[in-house]
Amino acid sequence: MKKSSLMLAVLCFALSMTLTGCFQSPADMISEKVGEGLAEKAIESATGGKVDIDSSKGTMNIKSENGNTAISTGGDVKLPDNFPKILVVVDDAKITVATDMGDTSSVNYLTDMSKADLIEKYKSTLVGDGWKKTMETVTDTISMLTFEKDKQTVSGLISDNQNSDNPQKSMVNITLTTKN
Repeated sequence: MKKSSLMLAVLCFALSMTLTGCFQSPADMISEKVGEGLAEKAIESATGGKVDIDSSKGTMNIKSENGNTAISTGGDVKLPDNFPKILVVVDDAKITVATDMGDTSSVNYLTDMSKADLIEKYKSTLVGDGWKKTMETVTDTISMLTFEKDKQTVSGLISDNQNSDNPQKSMVNITLTTKN
C-alpha cells in the first residue's frame, strides 16, 4: 500500500469517525452503518484493500496484498500488540491514536509531563535500555528524537499541547519501525 494511499485512508477514517458521531436521532445506528459503509468504500477504492470500520469502537482495519493496517482512536485506545511498553515512558499517558502497519507502529498520547521533562525521560529510559540516540532536535514548538537498537528505530515527536479540549501539557507521537 502506498504511503499516500494510507494517509488518505487515515483521513477518510477520521472523517467517518467525525460524521458517524454527529447523528443524534433514533436512526443513529443506521446512520452510523451508512457512514461506515461509505468510508469503507472510499478507503477501499484508494488503497485496493479490504476495509472494516467500527466507529463504535473507533477502529479501522485494512487488509491488502501488502499486509494489514490497524488504526484505533477514541477513548479506550490500547497499545498495538507489537509495541514495547517501554516506549511510552509516562504513567499518565492518555493514548489517543494507535496504528499498527506490521513493521511500523505508532502511538499518539497526551500527558501532564512537560516537553523538557519528556525529552529527558526518553533519553534516560531508552539509553538505559540499550538504545542509541542518533538524532535530537529541540525547538520552541516541537522536539524530535531518534533512537536505534538492533533492527529497530524509534522516532519521537514531542510538542506542547495546543488543544484546549485536552488539559494535558504535552502531545507525544512515538513511531517504532522494525527492519527485516
